[in-house]
Amino acid sequence: MKLTQAILGALCALLVVGTAWGSIVDPRKGQKATPEQSQDQVAKQQALQGTFGRVGMVPRDTEIYVPPGAKTDDAAAGVIALSAQGTTHSDPNAAKVLAEASTHLKQSTGSPAKTFGWGLLFLALGFGVVMGLRQWVVKSIPEPAPAKTHVEW
Repeated sequence: MKLTQAILGALCALLVVGTAWGSIVDPRKGQKATPEQSQDQVAKQQALQGTFGRVGMVPRDTEIYVPPGAKTDDAAAGVIALSAQGTTHSDPNAAKVLAEASTHLKQSTGSPAKTFGWGLLFLALGFGVVMGLRQWVVKSIPEPAPAKTHVEW
């Protein structure tokens, strides 16, 4: 009975909340609606918008970075060319380290079938543990005494 009342109460509350009307706030008086603008109109309006730092503000990066070993223009050009190609070309050991890491990664990851097999094994093991615990609880806890009910008609 209480469950039925709770369900009916929840349904009534949902019905009241679902059909409740909300007040619509009128637009401000004296303002007319403006039509939507196209992307070109918005771009023209925002073309000259910019930001300026505070007066007297010091920029964050005040030091010029000079790559190590770039004492002459030719050396600097070589370092810049190597760094533009990527980090593996600027450091001779980086290519070897990346190759070793990729082979280690390939060896450490198993095939999908092997991973699925381990997952299935752990699933079966977990199911067995839960069922064994359930059987132990059923055997170790005594049955409750039957409730004495007296029904008068």
